[in-house]
Amino acid sequence: MRYVGYVRISSEEQRGNYSLAAQKHAIQSWVTRQRDTLAGQLIRIYEDACHTGMTDHRVAFQQMLRDAGAGLFDAIIVHKWDRLARLRCDAIRYKATLRREYGIKLFAVEGVSEDEDEFVGMVYEAVTEVWSELYSRNLSRETKKGKYEKACQGRHNNRAPFGTDKTRDGILRPNPQEQPGLLLAMESYATTRHSDHQIAQILNAAGYVTKQGKPFTTDMVREMLQNRTYVGQVRYQPYRKSTNGSRDSSTPTEWFKGQHEPLVSIDLFERCQKVRRQRRHYPRVSSECSVYPLSGLLYCQQCGKRLRAQKSPSGKRYYLCPNPVDDECTRRMVMADILEEQVAQVISGIHLPENWRAEKHPSQESYQQIDQRRNELQQSMERLDFRWDMGFIEKEDYLAKRKALKQQLDQNQPIVEQELIKAETTLRQFNSDWIAGDLACHKQLLNRLVESVWVTRGTIQGIKLQSRFAFLARYSKDVEIDAEGCLTNQVVD
Repeated sequence: MRYVGYVRISSEEQRGNYSLAAQKHAIQSWVTRQRDTLAGQLIRIYEDACHTGMTDHRVAFQQMLRDAGAGLFDAIIVHKWDRLARLRCDAIRYKATLRREYGIKLFAVEGVSEDEDEFVGMVYEAVTEVWSELYSRNLSRETKKGKYEKACQGRHNNRAPFGTDKTRDGILRPNPQEQPGLLLAMESYATTRHSDHQIAQILNAAGYVTKQGKPFTTDMVREMLQNRTYVGQVRYQPYRKSTNGSRDSSTPTEWFKGQHEPLVSIDLFERCQKVRRQRRHYPRVSSECSVYPLSGLLYCQQCGKRLRAQKSPSGKRYYLCPNPVDDECTRRMVMADILEEQVAQVISGIHLPENWRAEKHPSQESYQQIDQRRNELQQSMERLDFRWDMGFIEKEDYLAKRKALKQQLDQNQPIVEQELIKAETTLRQFNSDWIAGDLACHKQLLNRLVESVWVTRGTIQGIKLQSRFAFLARYSKDVEIDAEGCLTNQVVD
């Protein structure tokens, strides 16, 4: 039998305590002791250092899953079951995938396996999964209590912000090299003459870099200029995950008096906050050259990334693919005027016949057919949810497939007659409204009509319309539109 081992430690503090080496030694000894049907050879050990078992985003773990799917080994051995995963849902899902889909056996040095004794192992694994998650949850709760108490005492919980250093006991101290840059940012912003983006440029031009050694960005400056740590306070915000796995920043934040001295005066800090409030309530009117009608709608067909709006130093508007220059995209920057006129030309070509209601639509679905299609999609989603609940599908595949099914379900909504009347008016008046309107008007029109636009080498390749406009466009003899509501043959040179 071809064995592989999996070892894991959770934090940097565990790296030097021989935990990984002890796990590897225990796994090797276990494999050596096996006889008869379990006799085999340990061919590889997958190692995740400093990765918590509360998440499956572990490099070696994911590589092991891919290798299991490729049939590169027959069994996995871990020191304890909690090394594999600490969340019950993850443990159940991945064990089911490995055993049922890939035919992989699972064993633990310290523990009974379902592959050794079916019923005893099943109970032992289930109990271990529950206790592993309870242990992690309790540890998390105790850690939160410790961090809250630390904040109450005025000690800093997180990494030291720009302009400061942190002592071992969590007390902040001024960083003599960075503090002038902090004051430069605050004083420049307080003059009301600079935006967050311009402050970032000022800091970068002066040679300052972030704690990670990177140039300042607009987002970094925005956070820095509002950080009350600089006026002698410390922050506590409970950690909570959002549904997509990222940190939920909406949890309430508490501020406590810190043990460190303020790095900037309260007067300077409040002046900066006043400037920010004024900018929020009295935003600058965007100039005509700052409006991008296709912003948020435009995608690169070669790499799938959304194009960004960008203005050149001379004031010309462009759409830019964010892929690196040496990537697969052959043309990254396209003048905005060109793409916008291409889209307008295509949509202007949708001519509705006067008696379109009386005509039989060549691909029109009756309400009964729409209901049937919606039922099929809902059943597909239920089957997908069942596979997820039973652990038969990986998270990435599940989320991607469910998102695709949800999009199809949304597209198969029955269209209200009143919406069709409004859509008809918009289509018939589009050309005249486009010619008479400015960029802001163009943006409103396109956001009303279009769901997405795909471009390659500076040329529009496809325009996906909103559902009610796609429904009407099928009556036009001048365009071709596929089942997904996309104008497919409208390549404009």
